[in-house]
Amino acid sequence: MEKKQIDFRALGKKALDFIRKYAKMLIPFGLGVLSCLVVVLALNARNKTRDLPAVTEPEPIEVEQPQETPLTERKISMEENQNEAVDAVIRKYYECLSTGDMDTLTALCDQVEEKTLLLREEQSKYLSYTLTEVYSQPGPTDSSAIIYACFDVIFAEYPELSLPGYEQFYLRADDAGEYMIITANRSEEETEYLSYATSQEDVIELNNRFTVDYNDKVTAHPELLAYMKEMLQLANEAVGERLAAMNAPEETPAEEQPAEGTEGGETAEGTETPAAPAEPQKVYATTTAKVNVRSSDSENADKLGQAAAGTKLEVLEQQVNGWSKVLFDGKEGYIRSDFLKLVEDASALASIGTVTTKDAVNARTAASQESDRLGVVPQGETLDLIAEEGEWVKVKYQGQVAYIKAEFVTVNR
Repeated sequence: MEKKQIDFRALGKKALDFIRKYAKMLIPFGLGVLSCLVVVLALNARNKTRDLPAVTEPEPIEVEQPQETPLTERKISMEENQNEAVDAVIRKYYECLSTGDMDTLTALCDQVEEKTLLLREEQSKYLSYTLTEVYSQPGPTDSSAIIYACFDVIFAEYPELSLPGYEQFYLRADDAGEYMIITANRSEEETEYLSYATSQEDVIELNNRFTVDYNDKVTAHPELLAYMKEMLQLANEAVGERLAAMNAPEETPAEEQPAEGTEGGETAEGTETPAAPAEPQKVYATTTAKVNVRSSDSENADKLGQAAAGTKLEVLEQQVNGWSKVLFDGKEGYIRSDFLKLVEDASALASIGTVTTKDAVNARTAASQESDRLGVVPQGETLDLIAEEGEWVKVKYQGQVAYIKAEFVTVNR
């Protein structure tokens, strides 16, 4: 049977004629079908979305930040100093001590008390220093350093003999990189760190080495101890006289009338009345931090007790090995000289103004609320102002140098 061929061209022509004839009816119908198809597809997609499991946000991963080790828990060691700028400051310091150049020494330090300067100047007449070793520890900041200067003390009377000693310094650099010896303007954090640095084993070993050498020398040469005591007494007497002269009134007092029966102030026998010998001036100091008081000048010696920061003590002897003999609870004890600040004579200090207390306030021995209290200053009391030191003011109180919180006073210039 012969297959009939389909004429696609004829069919296409018929379809095109059909569309042209019924186009007005087919277009709206097609659009309606298309709209229905879109709606059905949208609903179907929505239902599928509902069936999908909920998407949860990933929980943030907490990364632990490394905690900075507290300053007083860091491992620090003492090494030979390699900082040339620091070394130059220390060497200049001891050069000034040997020559009595107190102007240059003052420029090397943030603050030096007048009495200390005068005492150092007087001592330069009897002794000089030769640096032997300089060690360092890292300071609490990158711009600071702790220095241990080891030296020999040479005495003018015994130039062939010497005594070993060492001293701790804290140096801090300014923005220009210039280092300065910081003696007074230390924060509580810095003071605590310095105490921690001193307690390290290598520092204790250094101290013990110098203590043994010092004791061996003074045992072999007892004349050195006698000379040092005499030198210290002469220096203190000279300082006392200079301070008195600095504080003397400008007016010359009228001469006293000679006693009846005498002429020109002489005795009846014709000889001048001898002056009464001056009593040795007592030296006092306050502790700059809580410090151990020991039975001898060694870190390994028995501990007699602890002196709180700002405790006022009588200094019996300042030794060149870095220790001071003090009177503590009625007994002789020893404290590292680094933790003592000589008490200033208030009468020798110039005033820069006055302060008036806003309320009754404590007067203390140092710029610390932990220091000893000298007394209570009543409200409205006016005191001579010596200096302003941050949160504290330094004033004259009952003939002594005292410290009062600045917030409780009004400063009068």
